[in-house]
Amino acid sequence: MIEQIISIAQEAGQTLIGIRRSGDLDVCVKDDSSPVSRADSASDKYIRCALQDQFAIPVITEESTIDYSTRKDWNEFFLVDPLDGTKDYIEMSDDFTINIALIRNQKPVLGVVCVPALGETFFAEGGKGAFVDRKG
Repeated sequence: MIEQIISIAQEAGQTLIGIRRSGDLDVCVKDDSSPVSRADSASDKYIRCALQDQFAIPVITEESTIDYSTRKDWNEFFLVDPLDGTKDYIEMSDDFTINIALIRNQKPVLGVVCVPALGETFFAEGGKGAFVDRKG
């Protein structure tokens, strides 16, 4: 499972790099005054669809609109930030990540943090340790 999630995060990272290189960021401001870009939406959609295609586990993302009354009883779900550091991303800094965690019984059991601009992916799984892949 962790290998598939790493692959999903790294592919989303390549999408973010491609959008930034194109210069077509289409930045807006959310109700909370934070920026959101076309890259946020593209990464969100890719990760959500890829996780739903490969796993029968609900997905909550930064851009989700799933009501709390629906998700409060979930025992297992993916928690995703498809572009953490949007402001840095927009400003062409390398300090942005893609974060994917699997939450089971209110506790994280695995996590992946991809830093696409640096070609690094950090990942951990309960009882197995934490690791870094400096190629992806």
